[in-house]
Amino acid sequence: MMMIMPEKVRYRYASREDIDKILLMHVIQKKRVTELLVLPKHIVENT
Repeated sequence: MMMIMPEKVRYRYASREDIDKILLMHVIQKKRVTELLVLPKHIVENT
């Protein structure tokens, strides 16, 4: 698991490619990688 601060956005990753994608999209392009997001349990339960 990876957390991007200061937003406290959590991502799961399974490969180096996932890490590269998170860094490129979230850190550089300021876009969330929705397919790798780890959502808080209360948000998942309410959807």
